[in-house]
Amino acid sequence: MNVSNLKEQIIITSRDVFSKFGFKKTSVEEIALTMRKKKSSIYYYFKSKEEIFEAVLDYEANILRQEIMKKLLEHKKASDKLKEYVHTRMLFIKQMINFYDAMKNDYFNHMPFIEKLRKKFDDEEIAIIRSILTEGVVTNEFSIKRPDLAALAIFTAMKGLEIPFVQEDVDLDDRLNYLMDILFYGIKNK
Repeated sequence: MNVSNLKEQIIITSRDVFSKFGFKKTSVEEIALTMRKKKSSIYYYFKSKEEIFEAVLDYEANILRQEIMKKLLEHKKASDKLKEYVHTRMLFIKQMINFYDAMKNDYFNHMPFIEKLRKKFDDEEIAIIRSILTEGVVTNEFSIKRPDLAALAIFTAMKGLEIPFVQEDVDLDDRLNYLMDILFYGIKNK
């Protein structure tokens, strides 16, 4: 196994171990046992459990980012892109439990890389939403005076919905469709 393959295998295995036991209960020894490797093999690539966890979170964030961009390319209309973005993001947040847990859990606040990753990912999400909204304004699909503020509002609403989506066994499509109807058509009588 070459260097990059082994490092990637450590990340993928660690992802499963962190998902199963959580950050606190996971040890480098547990990761090594799961891989049937010596701890020294893992320490060759990573200095600590925190560094492994950072690599796992970065790996999950990249998967989410790539999936979102792939899905957005499938649509021409900005409204369809926005619906797809919200749906894909919420579905993946539920599946990427390590990433989600690190993004919301106060336990990780003392780890500087977590705050940096949160900020980076939040900024990327707002930029994607803003770009979709701006595209919709340019094509006269949306009537938004401040796409930057609208993007922040949509992002904030999605963050508020994460916990119920992740913790409850709900019909994701039904709730997201309802949310998108409110977003596109509002709550005000015409």
